[in-house]
Amino acid sequence: MTQSLRLERYTRTAVVLHWLIAILILGNLILALVSANSAGPLHRTALDLHKSVGFSVLLLSLVRLAWRLYRPPPPMREGKAWERAAAEIVHVAFYFLMVLIPVLGWVVSSGAKTRHAINVLGWHAPFLPVMSGKQFTGPFMDTHRLLGFTMAALLILHIGAALKHRFLDKDGVLGRMSLWPRRSQIEQDAV
Repeated sequence: MTQSLRLERYTRTAVVLHWLIAILILGNLILALVSANSAGPLHRTALDLHKSVGFSVLLLSLVRLAWRLYRPPPPMREGKAWERAAAEIVHVAFYFLMVLIPVLGWVVSSGAKTRHAINVLGWHAPFLPVMSGKQFTGPFMDTHRLLGFTMAALLILHIGAALKHRFLDKDGVLGRMSLWPRRSQIEQDAV
């Protein structure tokens, strides 16, 4: 437990971006399922929201990457080599997917025969100059869907690891990304 007091926290900006993006991704996975399993107005509404939320994830992820370059994360805690390697791989995969999945969705939307705008808080994302039709967009959609399932699996793994740190290891790692730090952690918090 003494190690948890020495662990540095992520900056407030990184923490807020983490949780905002996490909530949007979870919500967007649900919207994708609703859209894929519905028809008519519900399908169209869920799909339009899915595209808007996805584009928001893309924009926020680029901000998060820029912030991470500007303010690198605190060092990882000491631990088993395989756990540290797994954490690094999962984090790199998250960043990769948080950018690639929305870009693939943007390509599919831009290449649809009937285009529907991607509306983000009243701003319409431009369509990409791509070919239209399922022959072009099909492989992009298949990859978008497959990577969406990959994201869901990584989220389960990530949440499971966070719960392991909280309830089994009791090592304070989860507190590094907490929106509401304990009083002892507030002194360590920056920006």
